[in-house]
Amino acid sequence: MNFTTYKQKIGENIRYRRIRYNLSQEGLEKLTGIHRITISQIERGKKNVSLRYLCLLPEILNIEITDLFK
Repeated sequence: MNFTTYKQKIGENIRYRRIRYNLSQEGLEKLTGIHRITISQIERGKKNVSLRYLCLLPEILNIEITDLFK
């Protein structure tokens, strides 16, 4: 996989988990402090995920960090 593919896969997995837990982007924003526009960009693979967010999101979504790459 190339970098763009990883970005898209991570975004898809974040979106999948967010919806699975019945969270809106605004709800995830409240839990993480990540602006909803940034969440949208990450979910669409348009924005790089910072290391800080890469560590924070799995904790909030109750998953392992490796689940973001599957």
